[in-house]
Amino acid sequence: MNRRVLYIAPLKCAGCRNCEAACSWAKEGVMNPRKSRVRVVRKGRLVDEPIACRNCARPLCRDACPKDAILINDGNVIVDQELCIGCGACVKACPFGAMTLHPDTGLAINCDLCGECVEA
Repeated sequence: MNRRVLYIAPLKCAGCRNCEAACSWAKEGVMNPRKSRVRVVRKGRLVDEPIACRNCARPLCRDACPKDAILINDGNVIVDQELCIGCGACVKACPFGAMTLHPDTGLAINCDLCGECVEA
């Protein structure tokens, strides 16, 4: 299996959150950080940590899903929106905080490594 990972250098993150804006624009057509699949989390006073799906070899989010809505497709962890019931089990199971629930639909969303955030 060919796992893809988006490496984000935390020490180079300025906390501008342009990556969140680019992601929400690309995926939702709005600039709304709550709808972004990549997140910037403030850790302490001076450190911001960008978080994106790490496409784990054995994803705990997938193991936690009661509806088998989380799939691995060509090494990428993908949420099947048709199967997801928005229970949040995957959100609780992800040790990296990369899985979240969409604020409008309540369904699980995660980074699909489209690269829009990298461009921003």
